Amino acid sequence: MNRFLVLIKSNPVIGICIAVALLSVVAVSFFYWRGGSFKAEVALRGGKLNELQRSLRQRVELPPEKPDGKPREELITINDKAIEEIRRVYGEIGRQSEEISRLLMQRNARGPETLLLPALLPVPVKESLRADVKYAYRAALRDLLTQGIRAGLPPDEDRIKTRVAEVENQFLTSGVGVQTYASLSQAERRKLDALMRNKVTEMLVERARDLELYAVTDPNSADFPLDTRPLSMPANASDEQIWSGQMAYWIQRDIIAAIARANRGINAQAHVPSAPVKQLLRISVVPGSVGLTGDSGLKSGPAGAPSGNPTVEQYGPVTPPSATGEAPAPVIVADPKQALPYNFNLSPTGRVSNQLYDVHHVWVTAIVDVQRLPEFIYQLREVNFMTVLKVDIHNVDEYEAFRQGMVYGTEDAVRVEMLVETIWFRQWTAKLMAPSVQKAVGVPQPPAVAQP
Repeated sequence: MNRFLVLIKSNPVIGICIAVALLSVVAVSFFYWRGGSFKAEVALRGGKLNELQRSLRQRVELPPEKPDGKPREELITINDKAIEEIRRVYGEIGRQSEEISRLLMQRNARGPETLLLPALLPVPVKESLRADVKYAYRAALRDLLTQGIRAGLPPDEDRIKTRVAEVENQFLTSGVGVQTYASLSQAERRKLDALMRNKVTEMLVERARDLELYAVTDPNSADFPLDTRPLSMPANASDEQIWSGQMAYWIQRDIIAAIARANRGINAQAHVPSAPVKQLLRISVVPGSVGLTGDSGLKSGPAGAPSGNPTVEQYGPVTPPSATGEAPAPVIVADPKQALPYNFNLSPTGRVSNQLYDVHHVWVTAIVDVQRLPEFIYQLREVNFMTVLKVDIHNVDEYEAFRQGMVYGTEDAVRVEMLVETIWFRQWTAKLMAPSVQKAVGVPQPPAVAQP
């Protein structure tokens, strides 16, 4: 034993090694006897520590602050500063949402001054308005062409004959004595013929420069270009027909406004020869709300445009019957968080009426400067939420048009048939719909009050 102690004193390293070995034996024995419970305790403490770290550091995805931005993912510590940042981002999104909504309504909503008659919607306050609205509708359409834009026709034939006769009479009486056309020499006849032709051309050009658009402005004419069908029934108009007439007026009002903006450009004194849109031939509003109470304009085509003023017994929202003979419930989006429905069988955009907006189609047929057609299409978008779905272009004989009194200008003119999609937000339209119209297009109705 003494020798062992002397060895350790003379070699301290050996002593340390022996001590470590003894401690290892003790540790092994400890872990052996308490191994199971100790491991469980260590795992529990480790789990709690990880949970605490996860609660302090979270990977979150923050939405973009700008509509066209990308979401950003960050590892943040959940504290007052992080919460305040999240509140700021969502507050900015809310502010932008309110601003977008305001801009949408500013462009899309129509004020009370655009109603066909005061106190007409959602339900006429007087039954007499159901008869009066038909006349108000025609008058409003006429005003679109005479007040919304300077539209009209070339000088009529009688007026041209009168002015030509004045030129002829002046020429025949300008010499010594009164002559007749038969008494003139060949040279004199050629001179007189040129003077009369120039007078006709002068009158046609002068009239073209007085107008912004060629169009018939008499609603009783068979060639009146605006759609009079929605309120052409002989009996008093129903709530559905009144709504269809009002919507048709709003749609056509926007089309005329787009033509006026395109033709005027930066020059309020623009005229037909210098305008992109030369002549309005027809506007035909496709009945119903696309996807709910009406079909796509692609199926009806411009051939469905009205000819004159046909009597239509029912030109309002009518839900097509199902195979069982019962009207199917409109397909709508009840939850604004759900994706909007799309149906590409009805239009290239796929847009159909839903809980947020109604879609209406309209055909427009016009004579347009082919090089400046994009200007008209651009103004359709600027006036309201209108999208051109289809354009068919046909050649025009400008010389034949000139013989009919139309002066289109020096550029190539074509006849275009355009299908236009229009959007109308229910945030403001639903308030003006009669209950029967709301039901037809699927506007949620307030719950019935239980009777005591």
